[in-house]
Amino acid sequence: MWTLTEYYLHRFSRHGEHFLDPNGVDDGETLVDLFSGHLSHHVFMNQEKRIVISLVTYLQYMGVVWITTQFLVPAPILYMLFAGWILGSLLYDGMHLSFHFNWNIPSAYYQSCKDAHMRHHFRDTSKEYGVTSPMWDHICGTGRESDSKQE
Repeated sequence: MWTLTEYYLHRFSRHGEHFLDPNGVDDGETLVDLFSGHLSHHVFMNQEKRIVISLVTYLQYMGVVWITTQFLVPAPILYMLFAGWILGSLLYDGMHLSFHFNWNIPSAYYQSCKDAHMRHHFRDTSKEYGVTSPMWDHICGTGRESDSKQE
């Protein structure tokens, strides 16, 4: 569940610039919101406070999700979902921080995720939104093309 949340928020909430109409009316406020939100992370990608998700942001998202899901699923399932979201978000922040500060963890999976994230930053911000997992990028068609097409 966390990987879907991560993918959705990163692609649709944080990269809204991909949904702007280039011929549309100039909306300076939208552009300010986009840049001051996530796009500044792409510009200032080695500043810790622009890499990790703030506690306030977590609490806002979790509050909305908790209020809506408590009416949809039984309490034991809700507790398991929240445990997964909390652990997933901690893993997300840890991996994301490690990617940006070039920590090297000897794991092929970790290196694959790091490589994808760096390509997202430096090659194409419309691809490879997953940080902890490439699964939803593959499902939604935003993953990396085959190696022969990339080279």
